[in-house]
Amino acid sequence: MGAIERFLPFFGKTINGCKFLVGDNCAVNKRLANLMNVPLVGCASHRLNLAVREFLVPFETALDQVQQLMRKLRTLNQAAKLRMKTPLMPILRQDTRWSSTFSMLERYIRLREFLSADDDDMADLLPSRADHRKLEDLLSKLRCIESISKKLQGDELTLLDARALFDGLFELRPSMTTYLSPDAEIVHSPVFEAAVVKVLAGDAGLLTNE
Repeated sequence: MGAIERFLPFFGKTINGCKFLVGDNCAVNKRLANLMNVPLVGCASHRLNLAVREFLVPFETALDQVQQLMRKLRTLNQAAKLRMKTPLMPILRQDTRWSSTFSMLERYIRLREFLSADDDDMADLLPSRADHRKLEDLLSKLRCIESISKKLQGDELTLLDARALFDGLFELRPSMTTYLSPDAEIVHSPVFEAAVVKVLAGDAGLLTNE
């Protein structure tokens, strides 16, 4: 905290003027907020990322198979074969970003028509018809989440907007309440966030002393 106290005067500010913090929902930021005795407004995109990663757990086996397929398609021989059929390139998922899973899955669906089970090097890596249908269904679900993810990154987004997006999402995917509900364990200052949402919604009269 001392570093912040020394840094703020360069902007004509003092730490006493800091009424709340905005940042990732990590332990360091929560600890800093506690030391400063101010609320922490956590990153909505970070919460969504955690919720989606938990949502994807039942699909990990199928997604790992697609990841192996994508890796195979990036090898010299398979990449050459693929370039003869389409300019589309395979995409790998990254562990830290759920959106890369969406991108990989979307690319797999687009590439599937160019992949043949008659290729001995590829046959064992291609998802079965049943798994392919499950992956198509998963992609349709992720499209909705991807749309919400992009909205959360908007410059004009407010806490009220984020709350409305989260409420709509976990109404469709109740399992995501673990991270997206207003009083989720990850939320450092649920009372403060709820109060801000009420003010932005024009319901300041409903505020309590809490």
